[in-house]
Amino acid sequence: MDVSFEEAWSISIDPYVSESDWDASVVSDDLILLTTADGILGIDGSSGQVRWVGNGPHAHPKGEPAPLYRVGTLAPGFASVDELVEIEPRSGEELAHVKLENPQSGSNLRVAIGGGLIVIRKQNRGADEFVAFDSKSGKSRWSAPAVGDALFEPYFLSEEFIVRTPYQAYALADGRTRWTVSGTCCDLQAKADGSRVYVRTGEDPDTFAEIDKVGDRVRDFAGRLIAATDIHVAFDTGGELRVVEHGSDTPVAAIGYAPELRHVAVALTLDAIFYFDQDADTLWRHDLRNNTKARVVTLRKTVGFSTERAQVLEPFLSLPPKISSSRVYLMERSTLRAFNVVWAPKP
Repeated sequence: MDVSFEEAWSISIDPYVSESDWDASVVSDDLILLTTADGILGIDGSSGQVRWVGNGPHAHPKGEPAPLYRVGTLAPGFASVDELVEIEPRSGEELAHVKLENPQSGSNLRVAIGGGLIVIRKQNRGADEFVAFDSKSGKSRWSAPAVGDALFEPYFLSEEFIVRTPYQAYALADGRTRWTVSGTCCDLQAKADGSRVYVRTGEDPDTFAEIDKVGDRVRDFAGRLIAATDIHVAFDTGGELRVVEHGSDTPVAAIGYAPELRHVAVALTLDAIFYFDQDADTLWRHDLRNNTKARVVTLRKTVGFSTERAQVLEPFLSLPPKISSSRVYLMERSTLRAFNVVWAPKP
């Protein structure tokens, strides 16, 4: 089968948000959630039409649209949380008000959702603390001393969540520390079951390590950690993109490119890796099963970007392509563009 791509739609989010810091936190064929510092947009994946707009901070499990909660105002200084509002992600309708059994207040409150929990990170008398609640009932589940990045973007797995740095795994059931690994902020990837976790261990040169389920260091890699699925992990050696299977260091794909473009965005799916070419103007899909590639889109021909590499790369430095089962999404400054995946029999 040959694969090609055709543009389905594009939308500017300028009329809806005032912040340039935004990301497609959920992407599927029928729904896209764009989160910003100001709020959230629910977009119809088939047409590109905005379905609803929500104000204020929202939280949901990484990569999943539900459960989705509006968490109120979390100011940089003192704040409090006593109730979350569950939102239907496709319509923006309010579903339920979840009152916390033990309302929380403190400095720099952060809220995360995953594993059936609402986890709040707060400062309590000078010490950081995690407090967990049942995401449906609001009942208290556990509390634990907190470590890691104060921005608190935990990586939820099937039995634990991991914070950065140091990289520390907390059991979802009771908040106990399962393992701790020292490292460098802030790259983290993992299989969903937690049997393989990858953490950044050094920079200049970049290195990362493979960690097993009990926190033992299995092997070390030279390169910048990029992405992982339940089959593969991808990394950048500074001149070559490599994809290996979990538990192996033998590449199933090794894609060369200009070393000065090492920070160009990359996306990984179960069967392909998406990357920009040496001129940083064309997005390619490299099939991991048969080692073939197909062009998705050439940017400077379609949007008139400068051919200067730095200017072409700038919009993509932290915005990798987003991939659903039948589409590829690119974020260019304040515009989201969707491309249909078209499969055809080989002649």
